[in-house]
Amino acid sequence: SENAISGSVVTDATVSGSAITEDFFPLNGFEGGKIDGATETNSKNATAGSALNKDHIKADKEKKKTASTAKKKKQKKYLKLEEVKRRMTRNMDISKPTGLSKKDFAKLVENIKYDYTGVYKRNAKNIWQLCQKYQVNEIFILGIIAEESGWGSSEAAQATNNYTSQMSKGKLKYFSSEKECLVITIRNLSKNYLDKAGPYYNGTTIKAVNKIYCEPGKHKDGSVYKYKWADAVYSCMSRIVE
Repeated sequence: SENAISGSVVTDATVSGSAITEDFFPLNGFEGGKIDGATETNSKNATAGSALNKDHIKADKEKKKTASTAKKKKQKKYLKLEEVKRRMTRNMDISKPTGLSKKDFAKLVENIKYDYTGVYKRNAKNIWQLCQKYQVNEIFILGIIAEESGWGSSEAAQATNNYTSQMSKGKLKYFSSEKECLVITIRNLSKNYLDKAGPYYNGTTIKAVNKIYCEPGKHKDGSVYKYKWADAVYSCMSRIVE
C-alpha cells in the first residue's frame, strides 16, 4: 500500500498509532480569515486580562505616589542657621531642639573657632541625637560645655571626661567617656530641670535652670558673687553662632 511505512499504516487520521484529529489542528476554524468561536473568545479574554493588568500597575503606581507624598509631608522641616540665630534670646525656651538638621548642626560645630581640643567635633553627632531624644536645645549644651570646661581646655574636664561640671558628693564626677557625660547631662537637664514634673523645675529658660544647676557662690561675708552663670552660658552660645 502507498500508505504503508515500516509496517505501520498511516491514514488521514493517524501517525505511528497516534491520532491526529481536526481538534488538534483546527484548520477548519479558519475560513476566509475568520477565527472560530473558541479562539475568538480566548483572544477577547487575553485582551481583557491585559487591560486588567495595566489597571493594576497604574493603581499600584498611584498608591506608591500617594505614600511618597504623605511621607514627605511627615518629614520634619528644619530651620536654617540664620533663623535659629534670629530666635536666640536670653529668655529663649531651651526645652526643645534648635530646629537645625543634623547636617547643619555638624557644619555649625565644624566652624566653632574655640574648639581647642576637638571635643565639639568629636561629639557633634551625639549632641544632636541626644538633644532630639530628650528635647533640649543643642546650642545650649554647647554653651554649657564652653563655660564649664573653658571650651574643652580644662585639665580637670579632660581627666574626668566631664565637660559639663556634673557633681557627685561635692566632687567632679568621673565618666568613662565623653559620650557618657553627654548622656547623663542632657538626660538630667531634660528630666530634672526642664520637665514640669522634675524636682528642680523652675521654668524653661537658661536663667530658670541657673537657679539650682549652678547656684551663685558667696563671699566669706555672705554676699553673693556677681558672676551669673546664665549670662555666661548665653554669651558662649552667641559666640558659637557668630
